[in-house]
Amino acid sequence: MHDDLAPRLTRGQVSDLAEHMATVLTTAMRTETPEPLAEAAWFAAKAVRQIANLLPAGGDESSPVDERRADLFGDVVACTDHIRRAIHTQQAAEAPLAVLARHTEDDVLADTGLGWNLALDEATVRVTLPDAQTHVEVTLTKTPDGAWSWNTDDLPLPLGPVTGHDHLELHALLTGVGTLITGALHPDLLEER
Repeated sequence: MHDDLAPRLTRGQVSDLAEHMATVLTTAMRTETPEPLAEAAWFAAKAVRQIANLLPAGGDESSPVDERRADLFGDVVACTDHIRRAIHTQQAAEAPLAVLARHTEDDVLADTGLGWNLALDEATVRVTLPDAQTHVEVTLTKTPDGAWSWNTDDLPLPLGPVTGHDHLELHALLTGVGTLITGALHPDLLEER
C-alpha cells in the first residue's frame, strides 16, 4: 500500500505540524464565538493531532495497537464533521439560499470519480423524540430551484424554515447517501439506456 520510494510519515513529524497549527490558531480561538474559518482551521489541527497519534511511533513500522485506536479514528471523523459545519456556516453567511442551491445543483452534476452519482431528490427520515416513544417522519424534498425543503405531518407545530446552512448540510449528507447507494448498485443498472 505504500510506495517504497516515498518517505513515510512519522508520528513526530505530523505531531510537530499539529503543534505548529495549534500555536498559530490559539489566538483566534480565544473568544466566545470564534469565526467559522478559524473554527474550521482549529478542528483541522485537532484532526492532524489525532492522525499523528494513529501513526507508528519512532522507527516502529507497525501501526499502534491499543483499544484507543477506534476512538482516534472516531475523533478524526468528528473533527471533519466540525470542519464541514464551520465551512457551511461561513458559506451560508456569504450567499443567499438561491445561490447556494444553484451551486449545490452544479456540484451534483460534477464528476465525482465514479463518473456520476445518483442524485437524491427526496428522502424520508424517521426520528425518535427524547421521550423515546414519539416517532416523527420528516420528508426532505428538493424544490424546483434546487433548494431542500422539509415537511412533516406528525407534529402539531411546523418545522422551521430551511436556512442556507441547513441546505448545505442536507446536501452534503444526502450526497453521501447517494454515493453509497450508487456504489452498491449493480453496474448494469448504471448503464445509460
